[in-house]
Amino acid sequence: MLAREYGIICNSQDEKLLVKNVNSFLASVGYRKVYKSVPRGIRNPASAEPEPRYSHYYSQFLKAHPRWYFDLYPNVDLDDRARFPANLDCGWTLYVNKVMAENNSASDDQALETFFADLAHGTGFETVVLHTYGPDESRK
Repeated sequence: MLAREYGIICNSQDEKLLVKNVNSFLASVGYRKVYKSVPRGIRNPASAEPEPRYSHYYSQFLKAHPRWYFDLYPNVDLDDRARFPANLDCGWTLYVNKVMAENNSASDDQALETFFADLAHGTGFETVVLHTYGPDESRK
């Protein structure tokens, strides 16, 4: 697994509690709190579907080895389109990614899997795996 998308079973209005829980988890393992950002993605002109619009999202990353990244996005965008329409009970999604995974040892991979599982638990809400990304698959 290079990346995984979790659905966080909550309401979109649970944002403050969700971020507070994630920041508490990060502090408990010695990391900084999440960053709140405005999406600035580049539009894919080959896509026939309209690009999702979000007012903001949260993310955090580790530049030191083993590198990782995660972000929190609402499941439903500003135009009321769901990224995972079969999982509307998930108000938010948690995307986790092993950055430069080819440089990781087996113990690094296991430590990241444990960290990601603990992070999902640290949201304070029930989570479900929505999608697992392989090496030849990119996030949409």
